[in-house]
Amino acid sequence: IVRIHRDYATPRERDTPTFVDAYPGFPLSLYMREGEFADLIAEVNYMLDLAFSPRAWGNVVDAVLGVASCWLSEVFYKSYHKRKILELEGFLEELNAEVYAPRGIRVISLRRSAFMSL
Repeated sequence: IVRIHRDYATPRERDTPTFVDAYPGFPLSLYMREGEFADLIAEVNYMLDLAFSPRAWGNVVDAVLGVASCWLSEVFYKSYHKRKILELEGFLEELNAEVYAPRGIRVISLRRSAFMSL
């Protein structure tokens, strides 16, 4: 198990969860190149920025609809945040099935680790 922890040291414009992009080396180096690791972390951090950004148009619309409907709108459709998180989960599952499973590794779901490690 190789854990990639959250990045608390880098100041961010928003308080979105992001992960450290420092390549951990061994034992991950047996399965993944450094550039491939950097691409994975960059994509995950980008998708998390979209999902957690309070200024994203989808989150703003959801907030307005939520307040106007006393949050009953969440009963009828998935919020922008939930859709983006599910999109990220789908991306990771697809990556696991197509790229990482043949190598004998996998990326654990972010929800399973409470967005604390990848």
